[in-house]
Formats: sequence, C-alpha cells, structure tokens
Amino acid sequence: MAIAAFQLPGSAIEAVRNALDEKRGMLVRSMQNLPGAWVHGTPGGMFVLLDVGGLTSSAHDFAAGLLDAHDVAVLPCEGFGPSTHGLIRISVTESLDRLEPACERIARYVASVG
Repeated sequence: MAIAAFQLPGSAIEAVRNALDEKRGMLVRSMQNLPGAWVHGTPGGMFVLLDVGGLTSSAHDFAAGLLDAHDVAVLPCEGFGPSTHGLIRISVTESLDRLEPACERIARYVASVG
C-alpha cells in the first residue's frame, strides 16, 4: 500500500492533502470555543486532538460517554503515555458530511458534561 502511494501522480497526493487540510480546519474551527476543552490540529496530520482533561478525569470515560450518548467514536490517547492524559483523537479521514454533524454532537456532549 505504501509503495502504491509513491507511484501516485503529484496531483493526486495534493488533492488528498488539500482534502485533509479542509476537514482538519473545519474540525478545529468548530471546536475552538468549546468551554473546558482545547483543540489542536497539526498541519499534515490525520487526527485532531481535543483536550478534555478540564471536563473529566478520564479521556476513556469521555470517549465512552460520547459514544453512548451521541454515537460518535473517538480514540482516547491515554494509552500513548502520561503526556497524553485527557486527550482524545478525532480522525479527519471521514467525509465532511459525517464530520460536521459529529462536531455538533461533540459540542452538545461537552456542554452536557462541562
């Protein structure tokens, strides 16, 4: 699979990069003012990080509650070491049609636990 990526024309790679940038930007803009949470989207990354440590003592509990309450799946980062305590990862690989309502659901959940 990785070898195939190197064989793609530059325009195809640029199109993927631009699509991920657009989705990452939308996620960051939609979550930048969530009370008690902090969002970080690194350029070029496939994930946006949301710090929910100000809302809960466990990112795992936050992720489980979000899934139960709003059917949105995110990944708690706590398994990556102590520096990731309170962080969840949100993938930017889904379509905008799925990410936009997911952001609205995340905002509702943040408001309910904040």
